[in-house]
Amino acid sequence: MKKTTRKNGMQALRKYACVSLLVFAVAASLVSCKKGTKAATTVTKRVITVATSGSPSPWIFVNDKGDPEGYDIDALKAAFDKLPQYELEFKVTEFASIFGGLDTGLYQIGCNHLGYNRQRGEKYLYSVVQDVGNQGILIREDRTDIQSIYDLGGHSTIVTPTNANSTTFKLYNEKHPENPVDLHFSDIIGDYTLQVLDGSIDFYYFTKFGIEQKLQDTGVKGLKLLNVPIQDSFRFTGQENRPWGTFYIFPKGEEQLRDDFDEVFLALIRDGTIHNLREKYFGIAKDEDDLTVEFAEKDRQLIAEDLAQL
Repeated sequence: MKKTTRKNGMQALRKYACVSLLVFAVAASLVSCKKGTKAATTVTKRVITVATSGSPSPWIFVNDKGDPEGYDIDALKAAFDKLPQYELEFKVTEFASIFGGLDTGLYQIGCNHLGYNRQRGEKYLYSVVQDVGNQGILIREDRTDIQSIYDLGGHSTIVTPTNANSTTFKLYNEKHPENPVDLHFSDIIGDYTLQVLDGSIDFYYFTKFGIEQKLQDTGVKGLKLLNVPIQDSFRFTGQENRPWGTFYIFPKGEEQLRDDFDEVFLALIRDGTIHNLREKYFGIAKDEDDLTVEFAEKDRQLIAEDLAQL
C-alpha cells in the first residue's frame, strides 16, 4: 500500500513538473513574440536640426534658458508632432551662419521669418507660406512727406542684402530710377526705432505687427506707424502676383523632408491649429485671418513660376 502511494505521488510530481515546464515555455515564447513585435514596430527617427538667429519677436525669441520660442517655432513643432519619423533639435546661431550650415548639411531647416526672393529660391527649397500679414512704415511723428508706401521714393531706409524688403525696394528702384529709395545695406539692422528717431534713416519698412511689438518692447516715443495693406505692397513693386509671406527653407536634396512638412502644415491650416497659434501670438480674429490653404497654394505656384524663368 505504501509503495503504491509513493508511486502515485512520484507520478503526480512528474506530471506537475512537466506542466510547469510547458507553461514556462509558452510564457517565454509569448514574451519573445512581444519583444519581437515591439522591435519590429519601433520607428527610427531622423534628427532634423533647425537653425535660427532667435529673432524677430514674437515670431522667434530666446527664453531665459536659451531656447527659441515664438510663433515660427510653435508652428514648426506642431507640424513635426505629426511626423513621427523625425525629431527636431534647435540651434540658435548668427543669421549668416544659418545659410552656411544649410549649405554644409549641418542644418536641415532655416527658421528666421524669411521672405521669398529669387536669389535665395535658386539655392534653397521653400516651404509653403507659414505666415502672412500687412506691412508697416515707421516714421517720425513730425513727418508729413510720407503718408503711404507710394511716398517712399527719395527717402532712406536700412535693409539686409538678401531680405524681402531689399527685393521690394530694388524692384521699385528699377521701375523708378528718377526717384529711387535710398537703401543703406547692413548685415545687422540693429535698433531701427532709434535710427528712425535720430534721422539716420527716414523710415523703416517691416511687418506691421513686428513694428508694433518692437515699439512696445523698446518704449520709444515720437514715432508713428503707417499701415500698408498687402495689395499695396504688390502694386508698389509692379508685381501683384509676387509670392508673399514668410517661409521655412531647406537645403536642395531635402525635397522629401520639405514635402512631408508641407503636407502636414496645410492640414494644420485646414483644422484651425495654425489659426489658433496666430490668434495666440498676434490676436488675429478668425474673420481677419488671410492665411488660408488657397493663399498658400497660390503662393507655392507663384514661387514655382518665378523659378521656372531662370
